[in-house]
Amino acid sequence: MLTRGDKYANSKDEKVLLGAIEHPEKSGNFEALWFGGEGSLVTIAPPGAGKGQAQIIPNLLTYNGSAIVLDIKRENYDLTHEWRRENVGPIYKFAPFDKDTHHYNPLDFIAHKDHAKIWDDAKLMASMIVVQQANPDFWESRAEDMIAAIIAHVKTHSPAKDQNMNEVLDLLWPTKEGLEVLASEMQSSPIDALRRTGNILPTMPEKQRESIFDSARRYAEIWQSEFVRNITDKTEWLPEDFWKPPWKTLYICIPVGRVRTFASVLRVLIGQHIRGLIASAPSRRERELGNIPNALLLIDEMPQLGYMEPIAESIEVGRSYGLSTWMFAQSMGQIRKAYPDADGLMEMCYAQCFMNPEFDTARRLSDRVGNKKSLIAGKRERVVEPQELMGSEYANTILSFVRGKDPMKLDKVFAYEAAGIRERMAQI
Repeated sequence: MLTRGDKYANSKDEKVLLGAIEHPEKSGNFEALWFGGEGSLVTIAPPGAGKGQAQIIPNLLTYNGSAIVLDIKRENYDLTHEWRRENVGPIYKFAPFDKDTHHYNPLDFIAHKDHAKIWDDAKLMASMIVVQQANPDFWESRAEDMIAAIIAHVKTHSPAKDQNMNEVLDLLWPTKEGLEVLASEMQSSPIDALRRTGNILPTMPEKQRESIFDSARRYAEIWQSEFVRNITDKTEWLPEDFWKPPWKTLYICIPVGRVRTFASVLRVLIGQHIRGLIASAPSRRERELGNIPNALLLIDEMPQLGYMEPIAESIEVGRSYGLSTWMFAQSMGQIRKAYPDADGLMEMCYAQCFMNPEFDTARRLSDRVGNKKSLIAGKRERVVEPQELMGSEYANTILSFVRGKDPMKLDKVFAYEAAGIRERMAQI
């Protein structure tokens, strides 16, 4: 699972680079440490700790397999897409503010003829559109149900050319006559949930109905933005494409400070890809015989997206389907705020990395590293104190915990410094 290598730029194997580790026999000499096999990863690092230059960018310049990356600053795309396009395979960029963006229609990802599957996919999409609060209220739950019903209705009733978010938005802002037509059409739907929604719409108290629609419209508001509406009319790729050579890379590019604003769009995009990758994954035997590498999912600032069931699923079962999810967060507190079982989610990750921890995390890490017997005091003492982990001695260090291995002190391999990686970066 862990491999040492002299060269940092080792794209021959489908492994990910954690950092650099001191050579066991040559003091002062460092080797790259690669993590292979199945299992997901997590990195906790505050702003400015270098997680982009030390882990995200180096892996985009070395990993020889399909990858999807949430690119907050867009530097990942700028610095790595040329090398990946020339050496790995086709590049897709979903970037609402760029003229050369690719297009993605989330309703195209609901491609089943089975009505039960259509409803399940519509429910998933609605749950991603609604950025869930820690304690969802009545209106939030009803709004999610209404959005799901309208999405499923559009998929089963509208002409193919109108099966997009524009049609969904139009039905969320209906006229009085339009609402009557919608209810009537739903009443004849082959999907039971839609039929029931159609039955209750005309009899629902007007204030209650408007409150539900108002909540649904609030969550779907960002989809009205021209930056989003103009690039969600068609689809230029599908999740199953990422399992077919040549390996694909999708960059999801959002400017700094816009993650929360576009969270609804990002959640749908990432959630649908996770579910799609799992649903279309080749069997383990097919992956082995066909030398199909894991699909690597790099989710920067993951907690800002809110709780996402597909991400939790990718950590729990993704390894069985060849999906390696690497979560990045600024602190444990962020993850705990978004995920009720944050500690359990962390423990399911095969590799955990920490950079420049704040005091609470440093204290926990110090406890986790354990104690040693002091030759001078004759009693046990911490291997490393929390203050040390926060200080200059560990400023360029990654404290790594890999399942089945002792804790490791790794050096950060900055892309702009590492020979073999630096040469692959685009000059911007």
